[in-house]
Amino acid sequence: MASPAASPAPSKAKPGRGRSRDTALQPPLMHQLIGYHCRRAFLQVEPFSDPRMASFALRPADFAVLSLLSANPGISQKQVAQGIGVAPPNLAPVLERLEARKLLARQRSQSDGRIQSFSLTAEGQQLCARAEETALRIEGEAAGALSGDERKTLLHLLRKLYAAQDGVA
Repeated sequence: MASPAASPAPSKAKPGRGRSRDTALQPPLMHQLIGYHCRRAFLQVEPFSDPRMASFALRPADFAVLSLLSANPGISQKQVAQGIGVAPPNLAPVLERLEARKLLARQRSQSDGRIQSFSLTAEGQQLCARAEETALRIEGEAAGALSGDERKTLLHLLRKLYAAQDGVA
């Protein structure tokens, strides 16, 4: 009867002494994972980690809602939720927070009183414009290594990834 294959002998190298400092490291599996690279890139370009965004006192979801409403005034809560990729119940506290700050206003639909639409107030429009300008400046600095075409390609590929998961074209 054959004996089971012997396991390799444990390495006798002391921690930190197994490789020369000049030896190139072999890339780990995570270097093949899109999520790993997305996370690293996110940490470089995400504007809310920059102190310049602090003066706006906006969370990322707040900023997403303001920016969406700036481009699409008068849309419903369902449309806002779809536009930023969250479930409508998760959106309610964000809308309440922004309304309490007088950055957005609710209106009842003329055609269907059950539906509420949302628009930015004048104060919300001003804050959103300043926050968007700052976020664009921060991202431009962080993503400066990309050409315009590379940036467009990256955005296209990232949208393709999450649109496939969301079932959105």
